[in-house]
Amino acid sequence: PVRAPAEIGRKGPRDRPRPRRYRFQCAGWRSREEYLDSQYSDEISWWSDLGLVEKLQTKNGLFMYFRRHRECLDKYLPRVKLFEYAEGKDNHK
Repeated sequence: PVRAPAEIGRKGPRDRPRPRRYRFQCAGWRSREEYLDSQYSDEISWWSDLGLVEKLQTKNGLFMYFRRHRECLDKYLPRVKLFEYAEGKDNHK
């Protein structure tokens, strides 16, 4: 069972959430923490030179592949949700 977030928020257009959060949410996960608590936790592939997620598995078991460059356009930044958990802020890079 995944811990429930203590707080959910969104940053404004001037604050840029990290691209990893966008990629996890595109794949159907709340956050990296929720993904790591799932049965697919060993399936994260990273672009080693950029530190961005390359491949994730969705909740229904399909794979989702991402490009090397940033995919979240500025106009969609306010849609990215930021989850904070009871122990402190979500510290996923």
